[in-house]
Amino acid sequence: MDSLFAILDGVRRGLPASKATIARSIRTAILGAYRVKNRVPPPEIKAHSTRTVGASSAVRHRAFADSFAKRQPGLPSTCFRRTTADSSLGRRILQAAVIQLVTMGNRVTIIAHTKDLDSTRPVTYVSNANFERDQGAPYVDVICVNSYFSWYHDPGHLEVIQLQLNNQFDNWYDKYQKPIIQTEYGADTIPGFHSCFTHEYAVFGFQDPPLMFTEEYQALVLKHYHSVLDEKRTKCVIGELIWNFADFMTAQTVTRVVGNKKGIFTRQRQPKSSAFILRDRYWKLANSTGYLHKPTV
Repeated sequence: MDSLFAILDGVRRGLPASKATIARSIRTAILGAYRVKNRVPPPEIKAHSTRTVGASSAVRHRAFADSFAKRQPGLPSTCFRRTTADSSLGRRILQAAVIQLVTMGNRVTIIAHTKDLDSTRPVTYVSNANFERDQGAPYVDVICVNSYFSWYHDPGHLEVIQLQLNNQFDNWYDKYQKPIIQTEYGADTIPGFHSCFTHEYAVFGFQDPPLMFTEEYQALVLKHYHSVLDEKRTKCVIGELIWNFADFMTAQTVTRVVGNKKGIFTRQRQPKSSAFILRDRYWKLANSTGYLHKPTV
């Protein structure tokens, strides 16, 4: 990484910049972005706060939008244009400043640029920011939200899911009056792990509530989410996406058990208990809309 950057001034001008120098420059850019937006920067800003957002990222997003509009004009699966990955306040402040910079003062955003390319499709992006501080929601057509209640938030407390999820949808809809898609929800599950009381190979019953990482826990997380999603479908929710289809490998961390285990299938594509819950749910939704009918065989 050092060989890609050079020092622009001072006695070391022209020499390769060290990682520490690059980090200081990034922090300075972040602070400047906050000043541009007339906001107070958070304490102890670190270089990785940019989360890969920079001038090259803004240009790449616009180039992708151009290419996407030309290559995929009418596919049913691409009825939405998603302009960014999930975002939070700090990253969007820096992004807004960078986009204005690379367009040389023109305040055309990626969202507006995408709509100019194809005005027939709604534009969205995925947010995990607080609804009151989100910087992009006023400009998109559909709000996409990720949340992991009882997992990353209040882990182990299944009883909070319906309350918090109801509040999430009400807060977003009351403020922006736009349709909402739940783009991520779920819980890690190790296949074959169960919350049950046993003695000498006899099962006496299941633990209530179940423990995290068990198949019973994942199943209840889904059922609590589905209960609220069904209620809100008549008001503001227009879609839902489980995370994830199948387990996958990740870097080793203390939060991962040999990879991400949020899949409803294993890495070998064997179903967990939650797969059957989703199968029944999706057939029910398909039949209720009249778009698809369950086969008789």
